Amino acid sequence: MFEGLGLVLVLFFLGLFLLIVEFFLVPGFALPGKAGILLVLGACVASIHEYGPLVGAIASAVMLLTGGTVSVMGLKMLPNTRAGKLLILDRTLEDSALPEREHANLRIAVGSKGVALSDLRPAGNVRLEGEDYEVTCEGFARAGERVVVVRVQSDRIVVRTEET
Repeated sequence: MFEGLGLVLVLFFLGLFLLIVEFFLVPGFALPGKAGILLVLGACVASIHEYGPLVGAIASAVMLLTGGTVSVMGLKMLPNTRAGKLLILDRTLEDSALPEREHANLRIAVGSKGVALSDLRPAGNVRLEGEDYEVTCEGFARAGERVVVVRVQSDRIVVRTEET
């Protein structure tokens, strides 16, 4: 049906079309992208077979450069497409930050001692200086065990079991 230049052009443009479909309509690396790459490579092989090594190599270089240019343009335009908006997160960490906790800016000193109110595996509740806090434990502690504060970071208290 197609011979010579017609075959090369049909394979190349069909492959290019499938690559464009992949970039803009099908998220991920699915069948259209793989088929598009194979068709462009098939066009390169067909051009070498039809026109010899020199003309085929030049035609292949032009096709690969064109395909690469379309690919780069597709990647630059992808964030503005419907599929790109599904793939790319548009929120920042500040948008989803947790609200300030009740005990932010804690005034618990390193070395303060307390009692585990629950098992600390590694997180749980501890009573320190008469108040209950949610803490993280270096290791594990059972409810009722004595603990000591080893680090305080803004709203996070780290404890470990007290050495006796």
